[in-house]
Amino acid sequence: MSKLRGYRVMLGHTQADMGKILGITKQAYSSKETGKTQFNDREKLKIRDMVRAIEPNITIDELFFS
Repeated sequence: MSKLRGYRVMLGHTQADMGKILGITKQAYSSKETGKTQFNDREKLKIRDMVRAIEPNITIDELFFS
């Protein structure tokens, strides 16, 4: 999940920020970003939409499965 972390940092967000945006705790976000648990579909779409601000053609597959 280091790619996801990289995009989060490029967007200027902390894990706590991302947790608030997604409506989850910082701990839950951290667990998901490190791959211990999975993001749900709603969270994946929200993150993809955010990343598209800097990478307009990014797909969910590229963010979460490559």
